[in-house]
Amino acid sequence: MKLFHRRDPDEDRQVGVGERGLSTVGRRAGRAVSVLLVAAIAVGGLAGSAQSDPGPVSAGGTAASQPPATAAPEQGASASPPAPAPARRGRQAGAERVESIVGYAGSVYALASDHSGVYQWSGVGTHWYRIGGPAQKLYAGSAGLFAVSPETGRVHEYEGSPDKWSDLGDGGAALAVGRELYRLSGDRSAVHEWNGSTWVPLGGIGGPVKELYAGHAGLFAVGAETGRVHAYGGAPDKWSDLGDGGAALAVSGELYRLSGDRSAVHEWNGSDWVPIGGRAKDLYTGDVAGSAGLFATSPDTGRILRYDGTPHQWSDTGGPGATFLAADKRLLGVSPNGRGVYLWSGNGTSWKYIGIPKTSPATREEKLQRLEELTQTGPQAREAWLVGRGYQRMGKGDRFGFRWDDNSCSYSPDKPAGFDFRNACARHDFGYNNYKDMLGEEEFRRRSFPDATTIKARVDNVFLEDMQTECKAWSPLPPAQAKAQQQRCLSLARMYYDVVAGRG
Repeated sequence: MKLFHRRDPDEDRQVGVGERGLSTVGRRAGRAVSVLLVAAIAVGGLAGSAQSDPGPVSAGGTAASQPPATAAPEQGASASPPAPAPARRGRQAGAERVESIVGYAGSVYALASDHSGVYQWSGVGTHWYRIGGPAQKLYAGSAGLFAVSPETGRVHEYEGSPDKWSDLGDGGAALAVGRELYRLSGDRSAVHEWNGSTWVPLGGIGGPVKELYAGHAGLFAVGAETGRVHAYGGAPDKWSDLGDGGAALAVSGELYRLSGDRSAVHEWNGSDWVPIGGRAKDLYTGDVAGSAGLFATSPDTGRILRYDGTPHQWSDTGGPGATFLAADKRLLGVSPNGRGVYLWSGNGTSWKYIGIPKTSPATREEKLQRLEELTQTGPQAREAWLVGRGYQRMGKGDRFGFRWDDNSCSYSPDKPAGFDFRNACARHDFGYNNYKDMLGEEEFRRRSFPDATTIKARVDNVFLEDMQTECKAWSPLPPAQAKAQQQRCLSLARMYYDVVAGRG
């Protein structure tokens, strides 16, 4: 029997708004236990201090991909940046190829190669949610996430919920996103800035513009006829000539340039271009200072290297790849065949496969893997579960066909002493219901992970962690009183856990 589940209608909030919540409880507890819980709450708390967290249980996640290493480039040597390896066989069914990936506010987004959809990575495991489409191109930066319609050429801003996009008007010839959103007019003669309600002209550079670049270092335009780069000075028609624009620019808190013949990488020091690296094919960096860093791909091998901060000192990170993204202190890459997205570990040449947008129904193996990912301990799995439930409530189904029904905390109080355990109970129900549906009652209780923890035990451990998370976040009182209430909450959480864990 479930111990803790009745859902209130006020839980129906939009996805990703920071709601706390988790699981279910065992299906065979008794009303007698509920009476004991209610009685304990009524007399002002439970004896004893809160127990410690049972600790994380093996996630059994996908093994990291480890592209071959190359030597870090020396002064004058060519950069040989490494990139993630292609997706393994067996992951291809129903997969879409990815054309590009962008990052905004800690999230990663992908555009399908056929331009049919825009997808957001769930943040844990290998699942991607469709949030819109079709789209011709994606742009992202501190100002937001934007997509250009392939039919109308109009630019749309993502509002944070699936299929919720605002029309900002004509997308012009190109966009650039940094602190603000900028547009190059269709005839490439003028640059505009979006002020929240309309496009404000910033003037031109005295001729057609080839490319726009933006980041926290500013807004930059490269002349189509002259090839020179101009920095916007903060007032209409005020642009400064910074010299030759080279083959490409990259903008974060700094401005970088790849020379016209791609033989050298330079950094703008405020008055001149300083060489910091050798030959490269492309440059990648986040739009903010302190982002993932500056990266360059090798023209010979396609591998990707990270700039170490000292001229001509670069470290191999992996490769090759079709394209890369450096944002929010993370580096991601798309496999050469476009069928896999990988996340760099931050060390050496180790990468982790994070999936690919898929549209076909999940296989049994894929469903079990996703279920395991959503029922792990830790904040990332908790947030991914909340996002998934939010999508379900909005009527956006997924390819896994999970059961999302729950009855809150069943016969036990949903909010004992005011502490809200509803989400913890709902996630617990999610784990019990779906594992039992797929494996049966006996396998659910018997099957173990590599660390010998049974599936049931891990789902119960997640239940405890979710309640403890709620307790630690609960502080509507002055510090001294809040601490006492927090201990009371933790004791209640342990009691709820002991009931379900004891049903072995």
